[in-house]
Amino acid sequence: MTENKIYPQLRKLTGKKELSAFGKYLSKNYRKHTTAIALFRYIRGFQPHYLDKKLETGVVLNEIKQKIGSKRKISRITILNAYSDLNLWLKEFLIHQKANRDSLHGNLLWLEILLERSLQSEGVKQVNALRGQMEAMEEKGVDLYFKKLFVSYLDYYKIPKNTSSETYLTLQTCLSDLKALEALLHLRLACEMRNREKLSQVQNTVKGDSVSPIPANGYDSSFLVSNPLIHAYVEIYQMIVEKDDNSKAAKHFEKALKLVKLNSKTLPLEDKYAILTYLENYVINQINNGKNEYLRKAHDLHLLGEKMKVYTLKDIMDEVQYLNIALVACRNKKFIWAEKFIEDHITKIDERERDSILSIARAMMAFWQKKYEDVLNIINAYASDNDIKYAVRSKPFFLACQYELHIDKNDEFIISICNAFEKQISRQKAIKSSIISGLLSFSQILKKLAKKNASKELILKEINSKKSLVLKDWLLEKAAAYQQ
Repeated sequence: MTENKIYPQLRKLTGKKELSAFGKYLSKNYRKHTTAIALFRYIRGFQPHYLDKKLETGVVLNEIKQKIGSKRKISRITILNAYSDLNLWLKEFLIHQKANRDSLHGNLLWLEILLERSLQSEGVKQVNALRGQMEAMEEKGVDLYFKKLFVSYLDYYKIPKNTSSETYLTLQTCLSDLKALEALLHLRLACEMRNREKLSQVQNTVKGDSVSPIPANGYDSSFLVSNPLIHAYVEIYQMIVEKDDNSKAAKHFEKALKLVKLNSKTLPLEDKYAILTYLENYVINQINNGKNEYLRKAHDLHLLGEKMKVYTLKDIMDEVQYLNIALVACRNKKFIWAEKFIEDHITKIDERERDSILSIARAMMAFWQKKYEDVLNIINAYASDNDIKYAVRSKPFFLACQYELHIDKNDEFIISICNAFEKQISRQKAIKSSIISGLLSFSQILKKLAKKNASKELILKEINSKKSLVLKDWLLEKAAAYQQ
């Protein structure tokens, strides 16, 4: 194998402690393989930076020769074989570690081993022990539903029963576990499908997927009480499909939120993250439709997300979500919280976008604090000649600040920079048309405010008629104070 195949695996060993454990595992089980162990001891010093030129095969070969000495003939092939051995042993170590660390995985593996060797009586004991263990588990997610079905399946098909009634009860349990798993998977996937359709306004193209994941007569109340995660996804799905009927959607929103709060200890982190994201999409949509009473709800969701540590789930955070969370906090005038969130979570933004996103977040916070000179300084400090995404995000703040600072002095200046921005944005084919429309509408309305040649009523009517409009609340505030 090539040497670079092991490096992605090694990166998954989180820190020096786990690397050290792998080293001890090698020394205990493969101490006679001196070349491979010497290779590991050499490359572990580069963790997590495995792209160093000192890890090129020729350099590694010379280093290992010096460490082992000249008694053994070591070639490039020897080194590549050692890499292959290390890769195999690393997989073995990780599987061993998983089985030992997660007793449920280890016990499931042991059940399979017992049944493979036709030790049915011991298998029965193991099945009962596993079911008790799974019932006692606090976190109940898809992974657990899969394991419950797996145990029920093995119990029915691999362990003979003494009576027909016992066989029937085992089959009933298997079907019950299948129903629960099927319901959860169908709901999760259907929520994702409907949400993407709503966000992108595309039609469903998957034949047969229009079937609702919820039975025509609904689920039994006892089934939902026993499966709060499924219940939460039922409410999320109904919230999404009832999006155009706000009174119904709002009820499902509140029910889903209540379920998450009540069952925060039993819901897996990934599901809490998904559900809170769906709820966040709903409230952001309401805010975009001019319902500012949802601003507080949005911030409360973000506080709940921080409390539940859902934003630590992934190594990378979506930049739009990051900016939305900061924006909502600023709109609620929670500037101390916003600043802490911005600085604490910026490292989760893709490194290629990190500087520009941090600049936008800081400029946005300064804007809502009415520190207009600070906004301009932040934007001007970022070199963005070829960064059209930065221009799209920053220019509305730049134009709004110029208006705040210069409207009583030089309306022609504001009009000229708006015209220049419109020309720049109109040439961008890579940006969504809805985003361009919102930016152009903002610039055109700002010019009307600067020119003072349109009535207040006309400007307010135009602002309120726009579905896609950048800084809509700020424009409404300026229009309310507008005088011809």
